[in-house]
Amino acid sequence: MSTQAVEIVDGIQRGVIAAVLHVAASNSAAAREIAREFVAAADEVRVQSELIPLSSIVASAFAKGLSREQLLKLSSQCRNKVQLLDAVKSGARLVSRLGEAELDRYRRVVVEAAARAATEIKESEFFSRRRRTRAELAALGEITAALAGTTVPRRPTPAQLDIARTQAELAAVPART
Repeated sequence: MSTQAVEIVDGIQRGVIAAVLHVAASNSAAAREIAREFVAAADEVRVQSELIPLSSIVASAFAKGLSREQLLKLSSQCRNKVQLLDAVKSGARLVSRLGEAELDRYRRVVVEAAARAATEIKESEFFSRRRRTRAELAALGEITAALAGTTVPRRPTPAQLDIARTQAELAAVPART
């Protein structure tokens, strides 16, 4: 795998884990509950990646699933919600280089994993799903907004390249005195 592909895969994985940590931070979950949320999110990532074509880099990023080592590493690096959202955005920016289809796949995986983490069953509540708290709903909204702000960079058309070239040539011509 090329260096760029490894960077994108790492960004995809970091983005999903950051989204899960962002949701977990919103409900002040104990370490045990964060681990449960992570496992639930990892299950959802597996389900979502099975819906994606194998040729997709998003699918290949989750071929081995999410590891707890990645969770621990990112949780020690990103100490607040802003840093976590930045990791989600960074992953989206990396994936946006690959096109709209890949970006949509990344968005879906991130949002679904975060939503699954937000609705994970508490140990103390047998056979009943706990409802999402306002803070978790707000965190999901922040994640969705962060992902919505990412767009696929457009390649300049040949006409735009000609205009830019002409402007550069005109700027290079010395001024008359």
